[in-house]
Amino acid sequence: MVFFLNEFDIVEDEDIPEPSKECFQVLKYVKYQDETVKNMERDLGYLIGTAIKYYVGRLGGWESNVLKTLIYCSAVSDGRKTIIREDIERGYRTYFKLLNTDITKYKARQDVINSTDYNSLKSKITYYQLKFLHGKNP
Repeated sequence: MVFFLNEFDIVEDEDIPEPSKECFQVLKYVKYQDETVKNMERDLGYLIGTAIKYYVGRLGGWESNVLKTLIYCSAVSDGRKTIIREDIERGYRTYFKLLNTDITKYKARQDVINSTDYNSLKSKITYYQLKFLHGKNP
């Protein structure tokens, strides 16, 4: 999704590039074009967060991180280390598209399933966190 953003639903598995460490390390060097763009992201986040809080409930802290990641990835996917207005718009469009997508139709890739160590400490901690937080088996 971080490569194709709001077009994530029209991409085939074989078209998805292999993520590299460098691909994600460049995200820490991304900056806003100027204070106006940075304020736009903050104000839009506040406005949308308030609307969602009114109708649904409070946004989780992780959702703002997802939004920022989508915005940063938009800039990087266009070959820039500078966030412009269009990146913020694209990040939010992707986020809203995700909210309206039936993700049950997407299957995990077999190579990912085969390469995951479900007996690792991290996997077990995640499992028990989900069980504890939701009171049932994930």
